[in-house]
Amino acid sequence: MKMNGKNLRLKSKSVWGYPPGRFFKFLNRVQKKKLPKTLCILGCSDGTYVLPAAKRGFKVLAIDIDKTAIYGGKIRIANQTVVMEGLLDRLKKDRLERYVEVVNEDFMRYDVKKTYSDVFSSGLIHYRENEKYPKSLIIDKIKSFVSPGGILLLEYIHRSDTANDPKRYFFTKTEMSSFFSDSVFEVTSHKVKSYIEPPNPRNYRIHKITWGRLYAIRNYEKKY
Repeated sequence: MKMNGKNLRLKSKSVWGYPPGRFFKFLNRVQKKKLPKTLCILGCSDGTYVLPAAKRGFKVLAIDIDKTAIYGGKIRIANQTVVMEGLLDRLKKDRLERYVEVVNEDFMRYDVKKTYSDVFSSGLIHYRENEKYPKSLIIDKIKSFVSPGGILLLEYIHRSDTANDPKRYFFTKTEMSSFFSDSVFEVTSHKVKSYIEPPNPRNYRIHKITWGRLYAIRNYEKKY
């Protein structure tokens, strides 16, 4: 399996498939800026994004509240029972344990002791486990993981059909932009795009969904 000129063959497999090319472009931004190769993935699941980053030499903090995603077990996808290997087993199989710190807990309760050059989250803010938190508090917590000069890629549900998560957890582009209106972060790109998604561990049916993707850089001189 080749991506950006590097051989990223993995022995293990994620139930979510393989990361799209935009994820590797995101990693390349940090390398081009000559920042430390540190990455925090919030909502890491079974390692879809974790292992390819570790394979490229990134030191990764991987956080997820789902025990099955971390330790493995049976899940349902498209009315079928499948076995999720689990992130810890996948890391062991591909001999990447030394690159990854795995945390099985609510990221909102995680004590952020250090920050990261790359912070990535895809769909995390829409999970039902986060319904008890105000939207602004969730975004502020995500931003707190980013190092000065570091890059945040936040993917969120902009619009979906009725088969997906509650409407109150959808974000308009204007609403999401408002969470970055201070001078701490500079938004460099913010787009929305529609897709037809196949069944996955969070949605058992084929469904239409519009994702928002926001890139932001944390300013060096500003405290957060």
